[in-house]
Amino acid sequence: FYLGLWWRNYSVRHRREFEPACQQACRYFEQAVQTFDEAQRPELAARYINYWAEALHRLEAWDALETVATRAMALHQAQANPIRQARAEGFLAEVDLARENHSAAQRHAEAALALIQPFADGSAAASTADRDFYAWVNSFHRSWYLFSLGKAQMGQGQVDAAVQTLEQVQRITQPEYDPQLYSQMLEYLRQGYFEQGHYLQAFETRRQKEAIESRFNFRAFVGAGRLQPKQQITNPALPTGGHGPDLIMASGRRQDVQRLMTRLEQDEFVLTVVYGPSGVGKSSILYAGLMPALSKSFPEGRSTLPVLVRGYRDWPDEVNQALARALQQQSDGDGIPPAAPIDPDDLTQRLKTLTEQSYRQIVLIFDQFEEFFVEAVELFQRRDFYAFLRDCLNTPYLKVVLSLREDYLHYLLEIERGFDLDIINNDILSRDYRYYLGNFKATDAKFLIRRLTDDAHFYLETALIDRLVADLANAIGEVRPIELQVVGAQLQRQDISTLAEYLALGNHPKETLVQNFLGTVVHDCGPENADLARLVLYLLTDIDRENRPYRPQKSREDLEEELDLRGASYQEDQLDLVLDILVGSGLVFLLPDIPIDRYQLVHDYLVSYARREAPAHLLEKRNRRRGAEGG
Repeated sequence: FYLGLWWRNYSVRHRREFEPACQQACRYFEQAVQTFDEAQRPELAARYINYWAEALHRLEAWDALETVATRAMALHQAQANPIRQARAEGFLAEVDLARENHSAAQRHAEAALALIQPFADGSAAASTADRDFYAWVNSFHRSWYLFSLGKAQMGQGQVDAAVQTLEQVQRITQPEYDPQLYSQMLEYLRQGYFEQGHYLQAFETRRQKEAIESRFNFRAFVGAGRLQPKQQITNPALPTGGHGPDLIMASGRRQDVQRLMTRLEQDEFVLTVVYGPSGVGKSSILYAGLMPALSKSFPEGRSTLPVLVRGYRDWPDEVNQALARALQQQSDGDGIPPAAPIDPDDLTQRLKTLTEQSYRQIVLIFDQFEEFFVEAVELFQRRDFYAFLRDCLNTPYLKVVLSLREDYLHYLLEIERGFDLDIINNDILSRDYRYYLGNFKATDAKFLIRRLTDDAHFYLETALIDRLVADLANAIGEVRPIELQVVGAQLQRQDISTLAEYLALGNHPKETLVQNFLGTVVHDCGPENADLARLVLYLLTDIDRENRPYRPQKSREDLEEELDLRGASYQEDQLDLVLDILVGSGLVFLLPDIPIDRYQLVHDYLVSYARREAPAHLLEKRNRRRGAEGG
């Protein structure tokens, strides 16, 4: 029995070897039960036979499971053990579900639930150990039987009943007991919500499912969204528990974070310009890597306050609001009043006072700084910021990080015209102050894909990795990180792990995967909202004055005006739903602002795909209207 248990646990830990290890566990469990039979000890055979059945269930060996579970039923009835008998009923329910015999599956699941019902309140417990055991039965075991019942109801078209049942599973299940069970349950619940037309609930359930899979390291890629700081958890119940991977390390950017930290802890680097192509992970490295690292940095004994700024329409207010959020987060909200409107001079003084009185180093991080030059088209609009930047660089223990696309880098040169930047030798683009963040080399991309997928036990053929990197690589053999994440996430979502499966996508499999990624988000909005979702994505794209892809920031009012211009028909709650799902998917940023929030597509990389998917009939209406109005 213990040899079987060892191989069963090994199969869970080493998913690449799952099937042969689980088969070995079955052989040992079978030998154990046979040994007890030969010794005429039915009470011991009854004690251990469910382990055999559980291993067969994991292998989806339905015929063998039916035989063993039926035999277990007889043993448990003879031993008058309702809890073990319920487990056998549960296995028979799973056999019937696999055979699509949903009514029989429902009877077995309901029988299992009835058998454990007397133990629901723990009153039958004679000891603390019994109470703990019954609590486990009423969480883990009841979850399985309710899950089987919900699947049976779904198979019979009883969607409302199935949703109610699965919601019970969600309430009572501890994800750490069996993350895969929890993930499967959430997928069925998502399907139920979607069939009911509750699209936002369905989407939120999918997000919860993917979060569980990421938490327990079943997901290799994050898709379009920026990396988030990884929550480290310990799983007390499963042999697969332990700390999750360091996402920055898994993204291949840990060395960059360490280098940036070294710069920011030295006096001479008052300015750091992080630059690189769109989609290389600049925002992710700042948010998921640099920000958490700076929070634990104490140069010269000073605590560090990282302040992340993302909006530039009213930049003094954006900086002030970001500063208030950073202070609130660092102090857990104690004694920090809401930020009031402020002018640039007062803002500079406030920052200086904070460094002097609270013994802090402040690092102002301006993410996606190219947006500043889009918002402030005229030079006179930018001069106030340049003066503010000069004052910041001359303030002790106040550092500035500007992060922007490399094709906007030359815009920084105009700061030197009219402003004394002696502290950086009047050379803002000096190599001393620039930090390049580039694409991955092809060899590094292959290594990263292998590490991410192996850690998540999502094993890809070497031939597939080679072809995937070849398709992702640009003319000089580099791979864009955002494209790798989007394509990788869709590979896993479509369960494509071999080169043959990848090539079956058509002549341009990589492009197909990206379109499918966007299509999944549009689908989540529901069929009646699909055109609206595609049009909103289109409206969040543009081509700038130099014919480069551009992601304008637009308020809800801006979007409504343009939707009306194109003759789109929609209700207010439909637009609410679409915006919530686009933001939640990571495809669109929500940029909080006063007095009004704004929306922005997450990466320039996706602009061409979003424009390609726009509903043509709505764009045509716009053209006709413009023609009628004289162009």
